[in-house]
Amino acid sequence: MKGYSADAPGVSAAEEPFMRFRWKPLVLSLAVLAILVGVIFFANGSVQQVFAPLRGKDAGEDVRMPVTYDSMRLLEFKADADHVRPIGRTYNARGACWFSFSGCGVEFRCNGTSLSLTMLVENGDALEEQHKPRIAVFVNDEMVVDTVLEDVRQTIAVPFYAFEKEAVVRVIKLSESMYSCVGISDIRLYGSMDILPTERTKQVIEFIGDSITAGFGVDHEKRKGEFSTRTENYCKTYAYLAAEALGAEGYGIAYSGFGVVSGWTSTGKINDVNVLAKQYTKALDGLLVGGATPQWYFEAPLPDLIVINLGTNDHTYCTTKARCKEFEKAYKELLELVRRKNPGVPIVCILGDMNDTMYPHIEKAVKAFNKKGDGPKVLCTPINFNMAKLGVVLHGHPTAQSNEHAAKELTDYLWDKITDKINTKEDLVNAIRTLISQQEKT
Repeated sequence: MKGYSADAPGVSAAEEPFMRFRWKPLVLSLAVLAILVGVIFFANGSVQQVFAPLRGKDAGEDVRMPVTYDSMRLLEFKADADHVRPIGRTYNARGACWFSFSGCGVEFRCNGTSLSLTMLVENGDALEEQHKPRIAVFVNDEMVVDTVLEDVRQTIAVPFYAFEKEAVVRVIKLSESMYSCVGISDIRLYGSMDILPTERTKQVIEFIGDSITAGFGVDHEKRKGEFSTRTENYCKTYAYLAAEALGAEGYGIAYSGFGVVSGWTSTGKINDVNVLAKQYTKALDGLLVGGATPQWYFEAPLPDLIVINLGTNDHTYCTTKARCKEFEKAYKELLELVRRKNPGVPIVCILGDMNDTMYPHIEKAVKAFNKKGDGPKVLCTPINFNMAKLGVVLHGHPTAQSNEHAAKELTDYLWDKITDKINTKEDLVNAIRTLISQQEKT
């Protein structure tokens, strides 16, 4: 009769050593599996959970984890409020951050050794050869990418290496709004920490204008030729250059051929379709959400300053006193719209870098507005220089050199003359308010 172990019912004493031998590999296998699961979970855990900076009440400022080569891996982020700061007017929809206006885009800070962006293109004719969107990418204020998007979805590799120190990456649109809308869906970084939105540390200037503000043909080499968004470059416009000179951040609500009472017309008949006021409340162009174009919300933070450069196209219609009166009325209504949407924001009106025909009527409209308007008085100044000496490009538009002169004229007015005899550069808006106060006394 066989003997059985009391600890293992039904198991003979002779079989007991074999049973003990069988469960030991099982326990060891389970232990190894548990360790592997732990390693995999840690390596592939949420970036925000594992590598996010401390943001608790006791954390104070963001504390970034030290970067090591061992901790680096391919990370992917969405261009949302947790990761990027919008520049100008942007709109989040369909898993992407969209923007269409000149100079608008996003900015973020990060560490790593490689970076790529998945860009989207929206609009029915945006990929026609003459209308393809042009964008730029800056790393630490140096332009490292200047390209035209050729497809509805395209990955852009960004020359990037910021291992020991954080870098600031900025993506903006160089071509104008009416032809295309672009979006950033994914940001891929080879690093070990999540990307973070930058803080708004600069003052913001909104420029409202036409083709001059949009940089129409500024990169074209000749006066004659076919229009293409490839030759539009917001970074060479007076608007961008003036904002840079003032240490500010700027963007342009700009449409080629648009005016105040009438857009460009070759027939002498009013072109009341291409009127800027009809576009001003848009968040962007070319993207439909729920069958409609998204509207801008005009909430804080508002721009610190608004510059209006319109009237160049209106002169093709305003050939009589009655039509000039129409212009003055429409200009005053535009000021009322802009002020209503941006309460308390200083406004400066300029004209003159292509022609100054309508400037006297702008002065009249501004004077009429200031009599009844609320908030800071609107200022106006001509931008006069001999553009012919500097040459012109496509369809008579300003060259890059002409834009530099216009930027200097505007900068002198907004900065040097406003802050006369001030040794240190004071806040731009406060300086403008000082000038407004001086003008009101006189």
